Amino acid sequence: MDQLDTASAHIVGNSTGGLDGYELLRQAPERVNTLTTCGTTAALHSGAVGNVVVWMDHLLGPAVSAWLARQTVSKQRDVSAQVAEMIRTTPKASSVNLRHHLLDYNYLPTLAASHAVPLMLLRGEHDNEINRMLEDTLVLFDKHPRAEVIPIAAAGHFANLDQPDQFNSALARFLETFA
Repeated sequence: MDQLDTASAHIVGNSTGGLDGYELLRQAPERVNTLTTCGTTAALHSGAVGNVVVWMDHLLGPAVSAWLARQTVSKQRDVSAQVAEMIRTTPKASSVNLRHHLLDYNYLPTLAASHAVPLMLLRGEHDNEINRMLEDTLVLFDKHPRAEVIPIAAAGHFANLDQPDQFNSALARFLETFA
């Protein structure tokens, strides 16, 4: 943002991009006009299972993660193929490092302290892994004076790719409200 000479912005992030938004909200809330996340939970504690996934990424590289993503991220074959290709072409060291940092994080205190920033969570109906981990995030959204959760029907982890019209419509309405 400094390089772009931008004091603040409306932040939209999917998955790890949502975590980038939470981190910006934690470090510099004055720079966040609104925060929209999708495919993101504010807290995750993977435990032993997460360590096994990191070990497999390290051992086998992004090809296995790409295969797994192709099976799970979307019910739409073209979306799954697009995401799998993004993962497959990610350098192994980057993939392992990213996955390692996703094992354990907690932005719940950040959400609890950020009542001045409007928040929107776009929740993909079929984003089963994230939806199972959203309970604490949803409690804080419910308590937040300017937060909303919008379900995106027939969408998985990448609701913006699965249902771009629903995603864009919800985002446009939210930004018009708080612009």
